[in-house]
Amino acid sequence: MKFDAGKAATHQALVLTGDDPDARAKALSAVLEASGIDDLDVEQTVGDAMGPNDWLATVSTAPFLSERRALIVRSVGRCDPKRTLGDGKPGPAHPWVKAAGALPPTSLLVLVVDDETGDQDRQRRTKANGDAWARLVKAAGGGVYDLTVDAAAVPGLVRERAQASGKQISPVAAKLLAEMVSGRATLALAETDKLCLYVGDEPQITERDVRALVSPEQDYNVFQLADAVLGGDAGGAMRQLRTLSARTARIDEAIIVQILPRLTANVRMVWQARYLIDERADLADPPDRVRPWLPDRSIADEPDWKRRRFVAMAQRASLDQLRGCLTELVDLEARLKGARPLTTPLDALEQALLRMCGLTGPGVARTGGR
Repeated sequence: MKFDAGKAATHQALVLTGDDPDARAKALSAVLEASGIDDLDVEQTVGDAMGPNDWLATVSTAPFLSERRALIVRSVGRCDPKRTLGDGKPGPAHPWVKAAGALPPTSLLVLVVDDETGDQDRQRRTKANGDAWARLVKAAGGGVYDLTVDAAAVPGLVRERAQASGKQISPVAAKLLAEMVSGRATLALAETDKLCLYVGDEPQITERDVRALVSPEQDYNVFQLADAVLGGDAGGAMRQLRTLSARTARIDEAIIVQILPRLTANVRMVWQARYLIDERADLADPPDRVRPWLPDRSIADEPDWKRRRFVAMAQRASLDQLRGCLTELVDLEARLKGARPLTTPLDALEQALLRMCGLTGPGVARTGGR
């Protein structure tokens, strides 16, 4: 998105969020520059170091050398607004919203939703907290700026980065790289820099180079796992599972917390794609007649490159086959949660994948809808 630092600096409170840390850093610097605040009037903290009411008190203090006083709260997702402020709705009557909306013109409170390390639960929790702070600031009349780079633009950024280093990368290889890092611009550009070093004096970065060097995100591996299963490729499914196992120290836990939920979500998206294809409906903008049959977060909310991959998978499977695969996944979840007999999570997943491949593999009719 195009970020207007001058407009952002007119707010007394604002939130910088999105999945690109470079974009957040540049936006923060641009806001401080546009505000003209002297360094002595800029204070920085982290989300769990001060209370939210202390943030407001700090920026309400009269500035020293500038016309305004700024407080930058990094990693604001570490602060749970429900725990610190109570479970009130982020409306005009919320006490913190009222106080933030009444900040003096000299105030500049910048909340930055930074990336967090740690397990998946912690990352989800801090992301949810960051979203909650964005709603509170917006309710207070502040600005919320999502600096996420559109995944569709990432291959172009990769090609530009390679050209800046004197290398060429084909559109297909750039697209593959973007998919392997789940469309995240910062990761894609970092991998491009490594590829430029990896190929040495070679002028061209190839798909083979990308596959050899780039470490794919887990989402990509699970995506490939779903692709192999729905193509009836038992060997490919087992290879993808081995890759996931090798990259995960606690594979049994990862199966329950990460792999199964993501695999199930992918198969459900393919089911939606198959259903919409059969209904001759636009996947990016489903008509009203089919929307009641889709969940709140549907395939229409996925980036274009993912929709195209889901369509490719759906064209190889019928709704009956997809129902069979979802039944296997429900059975697997029951085993993992102790409702049915289980040897080990890995063994149960392997057996479920092989049975799913049996539903979609060679000799099984794969075309058609219902």
